Amino acid sequence: MRVHLFGDQTADQFAKHLLNIGNGCIPLSQDLQLHQLPCGQMIQTENDLKANVFPDLATNSHNTAWLCERAILAPRNDAVDKINLDQLQLMPGTAESFKSIDTVRDQDQAVQYPAEFLNSLKPPGMPLHNLVLKNGAPIKGVSH
Repeated sequence: MRVHLFGDQTADQFAKHLLNIGNGCIPLSQDLQLHQLPCGQMIQTENDLKANVFPDLATNSHNTAWLCERAILAPRNDAVDKINLDQLQLMPGTAESFKSIDTVRDQDQAVQYPAEFLNSLKPPGMPLHNLVLKNGAPIKGVSH
Protein backbone atom coordinates (compact mmCIF):
# COMPACT_ATOMS: atom_id res chain seq x y z
CA MET A 1 0.00 0.00 0.00
CA ARG A 2 2.77 2.42 0.90
CA VAL A 3 4.55 1.64 -2.36
CA HIS A 4 1.51 2.70 -4.36
CA LEU A 5 0.68 5.72 -2.21
CA PHE A 6 4.13 7.24 -1.97
CA GLY A 7 5.95 5.82 -5.00
CA ASP A 8 8.93 4.83 -2.82
CA GLN A 9 11.32 2.80 -5.03
CA THR A 10 13.09 1.20 -2.06
CA ALA A 11 9.75 0.08 -0.67
CA ASP A 12 8.82 -1.19 -4.13
CA GLN A 13 11.95 -3.37 -4.25
CA PHE A 14 11.28 -4.62 -0.72
CA ALA A 15 7.65 -5.44 -1.58
CA LYS A 16 8.74 -7.38 -4.68
CA HIS A 17 11.30 -9.27 -2.59
CA LEU A 18 8.61 -10.25 -0.06
CA LEU A 19 6.31 -11.39 -2.86
CA ASN A 20 9.12 -13.52 -4.31
CA ILE A 21 9.64 -15.15 -0.89
CA GLY A 22 5.91 -15.82 -0.60
CA ASN A 23 5.81 -17.30 -4.10
CA GLY A 24 8.75 -19.62 -3.32
CA CYS A 25 11.10 -17.96 -5.84
CA ILE A 26 13.85 -17.25 -3.29
CA PRO A 27 15.37 -20.24 -1.47
CA LEU A 28 16.25 -20.31 2.21
CA SER A 29 19.83 -19.57 3.19
CA GLN A 30 21.61 -22.86 3.86
CA ASP A 31 23.31 -21.90 7.13
CA LEU A 32 20.40 -20.25 8.97
CA GLN A 33 17.37 -21.74 7.20
CA LEU A 34 16.00 -18.19 6.94
CA HIS A 35 15.20 -15.83 4.11
CA GLN A 36 17.69 -13.01 3.86
CA LEU A 37 16.04 -9.61 3.39
CA PRO A 38 17.85 -6.80 1.57
CA CYS A 39 17.60 -4.45 4.55
CA GLY A 40 17.64 -4.37 8.31
CA GLN A 41 19.24 -6.74 10.73
CA MET A 42 18.50 -10.19 12.06
CA ILE A 43 16.87 -10.33 15.47
CA GLN A 44 17.35 -13.50 17.48
CA THR A 45 14.30 -13.52 19.76
CA GLU A 46 10.75 -12.22 19.76
CA ASN A 47 11.54 -10.07 22.81
CA ASP A 48 14.51 -8.50 20.98
CA LEU A 49 12.22 -7.76 18.03
CA LYS A 50 9.64 -6.04 20.23
CA ALA A 51 12.34 -4.07 22.06
CA ASN A 52 13.88 -2.89 18.76
CA VAL A 53 10.60 -1.91 17.12
CA PHE A 54 9.02 -0.37 20.24
CA PRO A 55 11.89 0.87 22.44
CA ASP A 56 10.72 2.42 25.70
CA LEU A 57 7.07 1.74 24.91
CA ALA A 58 5.89 2.80 28.36
CA THR A 59 7.20 6.34 27.80
CA ASN A 60 6.22 6.68 24.14
CA SER A 61 2.86 4.89 24.17
CA HIS A 62 0.79 8.10 24.08
CA ASN A 63 2.78 9.57 21.17
CA THR A 64 0.59 8.67 18.18
CA ALA A 65 3.15 9.89 15.63
CA TRP A 66 5.80 7.61 17.19
CA LEU A 67 3.41 4.65 17.20
CA CYS A 68 2.35 5.24 13.57
CA GLU A 69 5.96 4.82 12.46
CA ARG A 70 6.20 1.29 13.87
CA ALA A 71 4.74 -2.10 13.04
CA ILE A 72 5.50 -5.76 13.49
CA LEU A 73 4.18 -7.93 10.69
CA ALA A 74 3.45 -11.58 11.29
CA PRO A 75 2.20 -14.32 9.00
CA ARG A 76 -0.55 -15.44 11.38
CA ASN A 77 -3.12 -13.50 13.36
CA ASP A 78 -2.55 -15.57 16.52
CA ALA A 79 1.06 -14.31 16.58
CA VAL A 80 -0.21 -10.74 16.15
CA ASP A 81 -2.71 -11.20 18.99
CA LYS A 82 0.03 -12.48 21.31
CA ILE A 83 2.44 -9.65 20.46
CA ASN A 84 -0.32 -7.06 20.89
CA LEU A 85 -1.21 -8.42 24.34
CA ASP A 86 2.46 -8.54 25.37
CA GLN A 87 3.00 -4.94 24.26
CA LEU A 88 -0.20 -3.78 25.95
CA GLN A 89 1.13 -5.09 29.26
CA LEU A 90 4.18 -2.82 28.89
CA MET A 91 2.02 0.28 28.55
CA PRO A 92 1.09 2.29 31.64
CA GLY A 93 -2.36 1.98 33.13
CA THR A 94 -4.78 -0.69 34.18
CA ALA A 95 -6.02 -3.15 31.58
CA GLU A 96 -9.73 -3.77 31.28
CA SER A 97 -11.26 -6.80 29.64
CA PHE A 98 -14.39 -6.57 27.49
CA LYS A 99 -16.05 -9.80 26.42
CA SER A 100 -18.40 -10.27 23.52
CA ILE A 101 -21.88 -11.66 23.99
CA ASP A 102 -21.73 -15.44 23.68
CA THR A 103 -25.36 -16.41 24.08
CA VAL A 104 -28.10 -17.26 21.62
CA ARG A 105 -31.70 -16.06 21.61
CA ASP A 106 -33.21 -19.51 21.24
CA GLN A 107 -31.87 -21.87 23.91
CA ASP A 108 -32.39 -24.80 21.53
CA GLN A 109 -29.65 -23.24 19.41
CA ALA A 110 -27.20 -23.36 22.34
CA VAL A 111 -26.54 -27.02 21.59
CA GLN A 112 -25.64 -26.24 17.98
CA TYR A 113 -23.48 -23.24 18.88
CA PRO A 114 -21.68 -23.86 22.18
CA ALA A 115 -20.21 -20.77 23.87
CA GLU A 116 -16.67 -22.16 23.52
CA PHE A 117 -17.13 -22.34 19.76
CA LEU A 118 -18.58 -18.84 19.51
CA ASN A 119 -15.75 -17.46 21.66
CA SER A 120 -13.10 -19.08 19.45
CA LEU A 121 -14.29 -17.38 16.24
CA LYS A 122 -12.07 -14.62 14.89
CA PRO A 123 -13.83 -13.17 11.85
CA PRO A 124 -11.81 -10.59 9.89
CA GLY A 125 -12.44 -7.01 10.94
CA MET A 126 -14.01 -8.02 14.25
CA PRO A 127 -12.42 -7.74 17.70
CA LEU A 128 -11.51 -10.83 19.70
CA HIS A 129 -14.05 -12.35 22.12
CA ASN A 130 -11.94 -11.13 25.03
CA LEU A 131 -10.81 -7.62 24.10
CA VAL A 132 -8.21 -6.22 26.51
CA LEU A 133 -7.72 -2.44 26.42
CA LYS A 134 -5.93 0.30 28.31
CA ASN A 135 -6.72 3.99 28.35
CA GLY A 136 -4.67 5.63 25.59
CA ALA A 137 -3.72 2.37 23.86
CA PRO A 138 -4.22 2.44 20.10
CA ILE A 139 -6.85 0.16 18.63
CA LYS A 140 -7.53 -0.76 15.05
CA GLY A 141 -10.78 0.64 13.75
CA VAL A 142 -13.31 -1.66 12.14
CA SER A 143 -14.33 -0.51 8.69
CA HIS A 144 -17.78 -1.25 7.32
